[in-house]
Amino acid sequence: MVEQFDWAKLWIEAQKRNIASGRGGECWLAWDDEGSARAYRIRSSQQEATQKRIKEICNLAKRDWHVLDIGAGPGTLAVPLSRSVAHITAVEPASGMAAVLEEEIASRGITNVTIIRKRWDDIDAIADLRPPYDLCIASFSLGMLDVSTSIKQMMAVTKRHIVIYWHAGLQPWDRDAIELWPLLHGRSYDPIPKSDIVFNLLYSMGIYPDIRVTRSRGTMVFGSLEEALKQYSARFHAHSHEKRAILIDFLKRRTIPDGKRLVMPRNHVGMRISWNMEDYHEA
Repeated sequence: MVEQFDWAKLWIEAQKRNIASGRGGECWLAWDDEGSARAYRIRSSQQEATQKRIKEICNLAKRDWHVLDIGAGPGTLAVPLSRSVAHITAVEPASGMAAVLEEEIASRGITNVTIIRKRWDDIDAIADLRPPYDLCIASFSLGMLDVSTSIKQMMAVTKRHIVIYWHAGLQPWDRDAIELWPLLHGRSYDPIPKSDIVFNLLYSMGIYPDIRVTRSRGTMVFGSLEEALKQYSARFHAHSHEKRAILIDFLKRRTIPDGKRLVMPRNHVGMRISWNMEDYHEA
């Protein structure tokens, strides 16, 4: 007899370990600061992987489609996609990210994007959303404690395509935290759960998604050591003189001088997990 794993429970347990070992809260809380959100928008817009993601989503979408973007961030996908679809509902809980997204929409005169400042877990499909959606996107935004319930809610409001991008294997921030967290906070760090659990959870639900591995080689660029230190201090809760000294040593070892700038190589492996709800209903 084949043993049946409870993939939903495995995700919850992994998320709880991550929260307990790290910041003490869900990962989106790292983006409440507007400065960090703005820096992310600039950095993300310069990455080749981001441009590929924008292109493939825009190629998938149709002019009359209504789109749900969960964890929309600063508008990485929503802003360029707004030119190609009828309407976008952008769900973004982090106040910093939502503020930057609002700025982007206003500055570009975009009128077909509605921002919902809530966690996906707290969304009321009837009161907050405009279902059904033709396309639901969750681009590196699966920070939910209960991913099974979250995916079921995505499916409940989507009539065509669901596209999820998520991490595969250790991501750069994981490696940073595994090294730094014991030095800064005296305890080991447990990374967030990855795409393997998402795939197996879907499979156990009778969903056989299309899978594509995405690989990207990029960099983080800082105008100065002080700029890098500011970002890392905020992310790793390291504000004392002693902890900042640890970060300075880390950043000096990990960055490469490039004129007046500092460059940090950041290689990432992820997965694109997608399925058509019409196929699921036929299964």
